[in-house]
Amino acid sequence: MRYGHSTVLIDDTVFLWGGHNDTEAACNVLYAFDVNTHKWSTPQVSATVPGAWNGHSACVLSKIMYILGEYE
Repeated sequence: MRYGHSTVLIDDTVFLWGGHNDTEAACNVLYAFDVNTHKWSTPQVSATVPGAWNGHSACVLSKIMYILGEYE
């Protein structure tokens, strides 16, 4: 259960970042969903991880996910 998150598709992987739920509050964990195997994972992040946000948008440029704006 998560809302206010952002998702982007890079190659065959959907990346989901941030968002909020009613039991754990805001989240700053990146999740990856492989569309071929239908499996979730938590990939390593090589950049600075933003705070726990929700209500943001995301885009992809050169296979890099950028998070824009926030609500928290």
